[in-house]
Amino acid sequence: MHACDFPHSYLTFLLDSQVQPAITQSSKPNHTSNHVRILLDCICELTPEGGETVQYVLGASCKTERVNVAEGIWLQPNADFCLTASREHFLVIKTYDHSGRKKMSYPPSLGEQPHRQSGLTKDAWAKFGIEVKRTEGQQLETVQEVIDATLAGRPLVAVTELDTDDGYHARLEYPVKTMNVGQREMFYQTDTGPILFPRKPSGHKLAIESFELAYIAANSPDWAELILRSPSAVSSDITVQHYCEPLRIDCKNKLVALPAE
Repeated sequence: MHACDFPHSYLTFLLDSQVQPAITQSSKPNHTSNHVRILLDCICELTPEGGETVQYVLGASCKTERVNVAEGIWLQPNADFCLTASREHFLVIKTYDHSGRKKMSYPPSLGEQPHRQSGLTKDAWAKFGIEVKRTEGQQLETVQEVIDATLAGRPLVAVTELDTDDGYHARLEYPVKTMNVGQREMFYQTDTGPILFPRKPSGHKLAIESFELAYIAANSPDWAELILRSPSAVSSDITVQHYCEPLRIDCKNKLVALPAE
């Protein structure tokens, strides 16, 4: 069975002010051109009933920064930056210290920068690409095979397939970053993320806007539990984004072991 080789799979984009004005920046750049490469955390193939499948990828999170400067790299206030994209659309999720934090875009004529910004990739970057490398792996059929592959130090990739309440089929593929196994009681349990979770794609103008970030745990081939990133009140007037909303889903789970390096 082929699986994604996540350490060698990326999304890439080119910021080039001489070709395409930037629409996702929050500070004045100290460069005219910047090639960005981000490792992938998750792949989601989303298929509407009777429609065509679209591949979305989630890039690894980073922090908002100034590039090519002698000091003061980290923007203040700083945000966690996560980019989800298909070849046509993008979704930038920025998470600040609290949900009410305001930050202007650059240039300021673009107004206040949203915490969730979506649009066309061609409007955001001079070039954009998704590079998914696949490699042959072994589908693990038994608990013993999962235990053996884990203890042998083999990289693990999980595949979770589910149907949304509004008629979409989602196939999620993601690296297993944390795995629990027990040889005496014969069990395994993933604990990994973030992944993409489509929450009612039909209710959004763009399907990509439906994605929420989540962590996932699974110890069975036919169900899993998510912990979704959701608003959480820490006082009467302050809300933060936190992984705090549990959700059990019926799904099909597979585990794939890649060759040991």
